[in-house]
Amino acid sequence: MTKEDVAAQVAKSAITADQYKTIVGEEYQVPAASTTPVGTSTVASDSTAATSSAAE
Repeated sequence: MTKEDVAAQVAKSAITADQYKTIVGEEYQVPAASTTPVGTSTVASDSTAATSSAAE
């Protein structure tokens, strides 16, 4: 199993970032877009951006 395989398990919430560190020996680095849950962060980002823009 490669580091990428283990990282994929973290992305799927099959293991935690702490477990990744134990297995791989390095801190888990969250990829910018590939592991973000679909819908959750997009909605939060959009609503945050709308709120920020409206507040200005």
